[in-house]
Amino acid sequence: MSFRTAFVTVALAGLGFLAACSGNGGSTAVVSPVCGGASTFCLIECNLGCRLAGDCAISEIAQNQVLQLSFSQTIDPSTVNASTLSLSTANGESPSGEFTVQGSTIVFQPTASSAGGSTVFGFRPNETYLLSIAGPGAGDTIRSDSGDPVSTPVFCQLNVSRGLIDLDQRAPTAELLNDPEVRLGQMGEIELLFSELLDPSVFVGITPSSSPITFQIRATVPDLADPTELVCASSGATGLINAIPTLSIDTTGQQPRSVVSLVPGDPLPGASCVRVTISSRVRDIAGTPAAPESFDLIVEDGGAAPFTVTESFGVDTFLESTQTGAQLVAGDLIPADIGGTGRMGAFTVALANQVSANEFELDTDNTIIPAGRTLFGNEIVVTDGVFEFSEFVVEEGEILRFVGDAPPTILVSGRVDIRGQVVVDGSSPVLFTGRSVPALAARAGQPGASGGPGGGAGGKGGDSGNGTDNDLFDGSDGEPGRPPMTSGYSGLLANTPGRGAELFPSDGVAAAMFYQGIPLTSLASNGGGGGGAFVENGTVGFRVAPTGSPPANRPIDQGANTNGGAPVGFQPLPMGLRSIEHFLVGGSGGGGGGSGIFGTESGDTAALNAGAGGAGGGGAIGFRAGGTISLSTLASGVSARGGSGVLRGIQLLTAAEVLSNPGGAGSGGSIVFQSGQGFNSLGALDVSGGTGGEISTRLFFDAASTTRVVAGNGSPGLVYLELPTMPALSDLGTVVGPSMLPAGSVGALDPTDRDPMTSVLSRFRPSGRIIPPSFTHYRLTARVNGMTRVFTDESPVDPSSFATFANGPIEVMFQGATVSPGTSTGEDAGPFRSFVNPEAGPSINADVPTGFRFLILFDRTMGDDIAIEELVVFGDG
Repeated sequence: MSFRTAFVTVALAGLGFLAACSGNGGSTAVVSPVCGGASTFCLIECNLGCRLAGDCAISEIAQNQVLQLSFSQTIDPSTVNASTLSLSTANGESPSGEFTVQGSTIVFQPTASSAGGSTVFGFRPNETYLLSIAGPGAGDTIRSDSGDPVSTPVFCQLNVSRGLIDLDQRAPTAELLNDPEVRLGQMGEIELLFSELLDPSVFVGITPSSSPITFQIRATVPDLADPTELVCASSGATGLINAIPTLSIDTTGQQPRSVVSLVPGDPLPGASCVRVTISSRVRDIAGTPAAPESFDLIVEDGGAAPFTVTESFGVDTFLESTQTGAQLVAGDLIPADIGGTGRMGAFTVALANQVSANEFELDTDNTIIPAGRTLFGNEIVVTDGVFEFSEFVVEEGEILRFVGDAPPTILVSGRVDIRGQVVVDGSSPVLFTGRSVPALAARAGQPGASGGPGGGAGGKGGDSGNGTDNDLFDGSDGEPGRPPMTSGYSGLLANTPGRGAELFPSDGVAAAMFYQGIPLTSLASNGGGGGGAFVENGTVGFRVAPTGSPPANRPIDQGANTNGGAPVGFQPLPMGLRSIEHFLVGGSGGGGGGSGIFGTESGDTAALNAGAGGAGGGGAIGFRAGGTISLSTLASGVSARGGSGVLRGIQLLTAAEVLSNPGGAGSGGSIVFQSGQGFNSLGALDVSGGTGGEISTRLFFDAASTTRVVAGNGSPGLVYLELPTMPALSDLGTVVGPSMLPAGSVGALDPTDRDPMTSVLSRFRPSGRIIPPSFTHYRLTARVNGMTRVFTDESPVDPSSFATFANGPIEVMFQGATVSPGTSTGEDAGPFRSFVNPEAGPSINADVPTGFRFLILFDRTMGDDIAIEELVVFGDG
């Protein structure tokens, strides 16, 4: 609380809460003609119902209560101080506010401030304040300018119980203090004077766009009434002044009022319009909202101001770092060696077919990337499994499964971040019944399950035998995995598939077999299909004979085991071969089960049971990223597992039961990672082989007759990692499947193993202009194979100077957008265009932008040594 002398008159008219200094505290102001006794200087009027006895008729006040004390003579301001006039709580706490003296009147004006997003006023709610004026006997008291002391002391108790009140009982209104007939300077201050105090809390923590009062830049057009004058355009590009309005209090009027002012942070565009819009979120301290209104100011014509936007490549804050592998080295931008152009844009599971709440399938043989998602706005159809994204993120909880024939090769110009699961597993067969039930008619063997993309399918099960020796009744071998044509594995995988189980008995004649139990049933069988091999053996399919007696366990009832596939072992990277062309190898399929007598009844010799199909081999998947590759959660993983056969528990043979010889499991496939910046894994890489199918059965009530027919397991596959410097095996993290990792499972990127084209993408760059300027040209300085070159589209236009692949290994493109000053995000972006200068060709000016971003493409086949030193875009406006 402070004291000062004011040089204004504080008018009380219209303040509905004012009461007079009459004896009954009524609402009509009555001035007492005498002070009592011989004194001529006394308090004659106040808005608390002050009485000659020195007390107040009104004791309940508001938090924003204004107090007015009027005396019978002009006051000596020097006598008004904390000793002669006191307003405080019992413990001496004063309200926030100010006493002012003007002539014969003293006014206390409480102040409003903001704390923690709330408005705090002079009087604390629910507090009691004591107002006192020292009397003549106190020694020090208020005196008139003629030296007379106040005749009577005053003592009032004031309880703050009325909350907040609207002092004028009206909505706040604004007056533009700037002269609308005088053009605003390009850095000129804009001021609004409100009719009363505003609630300051609505101005806390605001931005130019969230302010309750917005200051918008618009274009101008000639006034229809007077074409020599400009008015605000009703449409076209707009923007907000990059500054925050400030709130202050004006005390020069009859009562305190709020002033809102704004000083532009950047020069305003010449001959533009500033539209000031007051929203209903502006409110007075009692909470009454302002009526929405707006004012227009025309900015003085400052002429077109040249500007530049310069990228000197000293820091990487301008790069879309998640979408590029390019790096800054000593102030130069060095292109990534791998990762491709990112032309398909950032990956999203929306590109895949959703098969459940969190599962998605992406077809390597036929996926359409819509034009709206690609970098250059053209639809791309993927038929060869090669995807070229700018960023590849699989969110936690998402399962992305690749399907199709071609193994997925995922080029990513920026980062790979797998938080969920990426799957190229081989398929598993479903439960298969060897003959139709109950008719027991002959049927074809079960088809083998498909491999993952690039993996071999399982072998077909044998058709149900008809009493003859025929190859149709043998299970088929699985398929080998398919390496790239140039791979060092090519030609080595022919013997990796699991072998198909043969017909049993081999002559197809069931009558010679031993039958037992009720009903009489055969437990004779050979082994199931063999498991697919890769870097290890696929295991054999075999039969586990019953142990009890009876049944008989004659040699004639026990067929041969079925061989698994033969391994090729880990093959190191051959000299001169790209890793993605060597290690991207799918797993082999398991062998199909053969037709057999197992589970048939005596006398039922017309047809044996058909065999079950083998499981598919795990697929192959390769990631080739310019940025980092991460499996960034404990739940993350990449899997290329082999499929498994069907496992059936113990079956009690009945007349209706039909069993099929089980198929072998597929081997694991391969997972290949190449990163230009780093690899880390909190998840798991799973290349485990599948588990062979199995049937366990016994005769009714005869546990000793339990017989198992087992198919072979698949081999694990391989994992391979390359980084710019040689990683350790431990860098792979958790690898599931192999008993141990070969030392060659990691390697250093070959400096000559470069993608033909890579790219770098910037964030959006503001021009610093709110109204779209005119962009004039670009200038790009680079070193190519040790020589400095300058590329530009400036006038006079010279096509041989353009940064296009027609002139060298560098091509630059620009995308215009609405970019607010101080930000790096763009709205209403146009397409990528090759030019800034409209004289050179399609220019970003066609998109009426206030900013842009750039894309630089590199063709390493035209230059091994490339460094970008500087890119400057020029403009006027």
